[in-house]
Amino acid sequence: MASIRQRLIRLMVGLSLAVTTGGVTAAAVTAMSDPTAAHASSTVGGSILRSEVLARAQYWVDQNVVYGTVFDGNDHVVSTRSAPDRDGKAYRTDCSGLVSMAWHLSNSPTTSDFQDWPSSTHLANADDLKPGDAVLFPGHIELFAGWKNDSDHNRGAWSYSLNGPADHDWAKGPVPNSHGQVGTIEYGDIQKNIRLRYPNIVDDPQVD
Repeated sequence: MASIRQRLIRLMVGLSLAVTTGGVTAAAVTAMSDPTAAHASSTVGGSILRSEVLARAQYWVDQNVVYGTVFDGNDHVVSTRSAPDRDGKAYRTDCSGLVSMAWHLSNSPTTSDFQDWPSSTHLANADDLKPGDAVLFPGHIELFAGWKNDSDHNRGAWSYSLNGPADHDWAKGPVPNSHGQVGTIEYGDIQKNIRLRYPNIVDDPQVD
């Protein structure tokens, strides 16, 4: 169970994202402050709210999920680990597994799969990213959580990611995980890499 301090930090981050992204609403604030309150309402491969995508990613952060894919010298997968989402469905514990879990996909595509994945939209403009979209690097992918400053995207963004190496990197997001790790992406890296949008992602209803 998260401490009161951890809950307050997450609430502040959630409020910051709500103010600075325009795509994170009160539902996302609830998810960030207490992921257990945002139980899955999506189904595997179905439509999913942006706030639920963030809550699912935060769940792995809270569960202290560690990177678990081991490669040989030729970049071939030697072994993998997996971890469950809140409903018990297992996903591979690497960068693409985290995004797959957050999007509630039926399986865990690899970064190579995401490169030519037919079920995604490539965003032409970096500034069009919304929380729950993804940034695809060569051999790596991260979930976009929100701009650090909506009026100055050059300051970069918060992200959810699981980078590796095995046993030395844990799932991380906008709030420091239990190992002090935080997920961030530089604006230049967002610009020069591929920006993906899951077609089944849905903007949260606006709250008056």
